[in-house]
Amino acid sequence: MSGRQSGEAPGRCWETELRLPEDFGEPQTAAGGGDLPRRAVIEGQTAVINAADGLFAVGLVTGRRLWVRPYDAPLGSDSAVYRDNAMRVGDGHVAAMPNTGRLSLLRMLDGSTVWERDLRGERVAHVWIEGDRVLTADAAMSRLHFFDRLDGSLIRQVLIEQPEKVAPIRLVRAMGKVCGPSVQSQSDAVIGIDTATGEESWRRPVGKPIVQLFHPAPKYVGVGLLGGDVLIVDAATGEIVVERHLSNGLPVVDGVLVDGTLVVLSERHHGQLLAPELSAMDVATGEELWQVRYLGFSTVP
Repeated sequence: MSGRQSGEAPGRCWETELRLPEDFGEPQTAAGGGDLPRRAVIEGQTAVINAADGLFAVGLVTGRRLWVRPYDAPLGSDSAVYRDNAMRVGDGHVAAMPNTGRLSLLRMLDGSTVWERDLRGERVAHVWIEGDRVLTADAAMSRLHFFDRLDGSLIRQVLIEQPEKVAPIRLVRAMGKVCGPSVQSQSDAVIGIDTATGEESWRRPVGKPIVQLFHPAPKYVGVGLLGGDVLIVDAATGEIVVERHLSNGLPVVDGVLVDGTLVVLSERHHGQLLAPELSAMDVATGEELWQVRYLGFSTVP
């Protein structure tokens, strides 16, 4: 059913029902997840939304349903949210998994299949399109697969050395590289993997345990280390371009670089609760410009 205009709620431009063409039951919205945030992927004026029965392409201007690609097995209302990250758009295509255990590349125009590949039991929680490659990763972000975007052939499998018994460290994609951790018993390092070949391009030892990686600006990868140290690394070469220390000594877990100012998010633990703190520092001098020491509590994941 196509989108319909609605003036009932202020600011609402349209509303559309996500249902299969042959389904005459109750309409659904993007399925499940409770209070968890949901995401759609967007290219141009088209959004692709993950619902319990399939992938739905919707026009952003009108709300009109453009096409639907049914799942081979409907998702449960509580599990559909975890498939949100298993789809990406790029260069007029959608990479997703409408069929269980199989990776597909679909045309954004009409949802038709370009290719489909059997993953042979590999678990996929994340999908990305990077140039001529489609990348997949498991939930632990420890197993990466690089596929050719033209025909779906496997280019390379890469194992990422993530820390044990804690949440995985993020992977950062920038400058034709996938940047991730190499956590070993003797020392930690950040590595840059070439998206075209799947081979390691550079390795940067960091001297302290890595807490988190983040993407502060288009060309860089941020590295939060234990004890409040933070690095900004050139994603293309692995060169350290900024090295600073946060006075509160808390591990940096996210940040953004804007006009010579680095704004970082750090976390203070209170038992099973986290109290986030924001700080800003001048990149050139390392001077801390301001700090917000308490924003509220969240639960440790």
